[in-house]
Amino acid sequence: MRTNKKKLKKIKSRKLKQKGGLLVMNPELDLINTHMCNLKPGKKKETVADEIYTYNGTIFPVNDKTISVIQLMFKKKYNKWFKFVIFNNDEEYYIYIINGGKINKHSVCMLVGLLDVTLSKNEYQEIREAVNQLEHFKLKYEPEIVFSTIELTNELSNLKNNLDNLVNRDINCMPVLCAGSGTINEDNSICINNKSGHYKPTIESMELAKGVFEELTGVETVITEKVDKEKLIEKYGDVYEDYTGICL
Repeated sequence: MRTNKKKLKKIKSRKLKQKGGLLVMNPELDLINTHMCNLKPGKKKETVADEIYTYNGTIFPVNDKTISVIQLMFKKKYNKWFKFVIFNNDEEYYIYIINGGKINKHSVCMLVGLLDVTLSKNEYQEIREAVNQLEHFKLKYEPEIVFSTIELTNELSNLKNNLDNLVNRDINCMPVLCAGSGTINEDNSICINNKSGHYKPTIESMELAKGVFEELTGVETVITEKVDKEKLIEKYGDVYEDYTGICL
């Protein structure tokens, strides 16, 4: 099943020239990263830089060229799943995914995906350099070394603050068309659900996500609700938090 691309283009949008690139915004529909924006007073969440420093997944695009590999990698029968984001840059929709798991966050997927699609245009260069510096630091030093040394702790703090400040300046609230989780069914169709604590997807955004998945991959996509905690505990026991975005 394929979705008519013209339907997707009818979404009310406006171009917003950012510091380093061009995102296409849908103010009435876009989801924002609630760990960055609209937090309740006194509540603190991990920052994007914190999440870049700790993630350990692989991030890659979903399209008609990559879908066959994704269908092999994320089979539900093997308890494999992914987190996804969809964003619109310069009138093109992009889906990026990261391996499912507690430590890998939607914000990392969005940021790395955006830097990937804008690389050839040399957009978001300051953010790209800040991410590269933080990831280089992560590869160079073990955490136990960092946090036992004042100089390295301060250096890490400065790298994180720099990245967070640039993200807040250039892509405030990290808006996306949709974010959620998913897996691959036995028949190779795609299952997506509304599991995203960062973006809190709506029914409308999930319907839009279905259309983009089908348009970019040519593969039937179904929507389900995120799985109840009790069902996850029943199936996975104490490690249920590692499977919160799977479709059961």
